[in-house]
Amino acid sequence: MSTGICERFGQVYKFLLGSVLGCMVLIVFVNVVLRKFFHSGISFTEEGLRYLFVWMSYLGIVAAYKTNDHIRVTMLVDHLPARVHAALGLVMNAVILYALWFCTDGGFVYIEANAGTYGELIKVPYYLVIFSIIFACLSIGAMTIVEMFGQARFLLRGESR
Repeated sequence: MSTGICERFGQVYKFLLGSVLGCMVLIVFVNVVLRKFFHSGISFTEEGLRYLFVWMSYLGIVAAYKTNDHIRVTMLVDHLPARVHAALGLVMNAVILYALWFCTDGGFVYIEANAGTYGELIKVPYYLVIFSIIFACLSIGAMTIVEMFGQARFLLRGESR
């Protein structure tokens, strides 16, 4: 059941990534056409694209974590017995959860520090951009907890992950 939920979240993140990238391409295309043929552009594109790029970056981090495409040095761990590998995985995931908590807490502090700050041109509250950090950390944290349950189940019952 949890695997199905994780797969669904993976599809949602891929859809969101594609949507954000599509919006960015469309905005740049329209702005290039306007500048080339009409000698005027959309003034807020730089700021809007910057905000979309931040969200796309954090969504990409979540998608990479979901598919294990992130950098992971497994030279030693791959040669360990399965139970030791699972136990070490629990420790590594606990460290990951601590780092995610640290980043999430920092994101909330950053939101408090920038309360009332808006974009110069499009007047979007800056906390919507900062929230991408918290959103990514909570998403990765949920996936890490699901992975930890699988590792604990393997250690306790011997069931495969």
